[in-house]
Amino acid sequence: MDIKEKIIKKEVVSSTQEQQRTQLGYIFWYSVTGEVEITRQELREKFEEIGIDEAWLPNEIRPSDAFRRATKEIQRKKMPTSNPNKFLNFLVREVFSDNNSIQRNIVIEVVDQNGKRLQYNPNATVITLDKKNNDFIIWSEPDNNKAKELAKEAEKRFRKYLNYYSAQQLRVMISKILASLAPTAVRPNGGVYFVPQNFATELKKLQLLCTSLQSEGVAIPLQDTSENRNLVVEKLESELKELLDRCKNLEKIDGVQKAIYKDSIEQAKRLASTYKAYREQLSLEVDKLEDMLNELRFSAVRLTEKIIKN
Repeated sequence: MDIKEKIIKKEVVSSTQEQQRTQLGYIFWYSVTGEVEITRQELREKFEEIGIDEAWLPNEIRPSDAFRRATKEIQRKKMPTSNPNKFLNFLVREVFSDNNSIQRNIVIEVVDQNGKRLQYNPNATVITLDKKNNDFIIWSEPDNNKAKELAKEAEKRFRKYLNYYSAQQLRVMISKILASLAPTAVRPNGGVYFVPQNFATELKKLQLLCTSLQSEGVAIPLQDTSENRNLVVEKLESELKELLDRCKNLEKIDGVQKAIYKDSIEQAKRLASTYKAYREQLSLEVDKLEDMLNELRFSAVRLTEKIIKN
């Protein structure tokens, strides 16, 4: 056990007995800045230092993802021309992809001040990724210097992104770790969560991870009062109802992608686990949610049957 992990445990243990009597848990939110840059090895070292299981590391970066990320970022809109009434849009469109290569084209649009398209060149520059060797191949029309310049910029970013995670990948990673702490959204659109007191140690680690990424992770203690208990039950009930409605709607629809079914089933499992944690560890009065939870379980089973049939 390293020094930082000892400090975390000491901080938590020293106040645990008192907090368990006076505290339900924490209100937690986080944000990841778009400027954060980190390699897999650097992230692994932070995990080890803080004491987070490496199982939570994001997947290794795929060249195809780095390619798409780099080419997406070079898009430009409403760039001025010599004619004050005309502007150029440099857009990226994927035209081909298989197991061997990906082709994306830089498309040039000439638009007026209102964004109406006046001219369109779908092949100004062709960018291809050879997946076998990670070769980044550029073909550009002779008179499209700006498009070629953007393609060169994409190649530079691609070489970098082969090793560096994006802010979005880090957000997904943090959300998965948070999902293991029996969170309940306290705002309709998410972003702010209740985390039970018994996950204090792991939440502290998550906070440290956010801070180490030059980002934000804030945990505000939530005192054990009848009002706060009612708040937590109310938010859990709201989350259960929303997911149950979604699952029931999916039961009525055919031709939905399996990934959508699977996502709802996983959410149902997560909420069932959260419900169990709240009932056993916080001694919350959640019996009124039992029927709703059973309904959700049956709905998840029916969705599983639809996946098998499809």
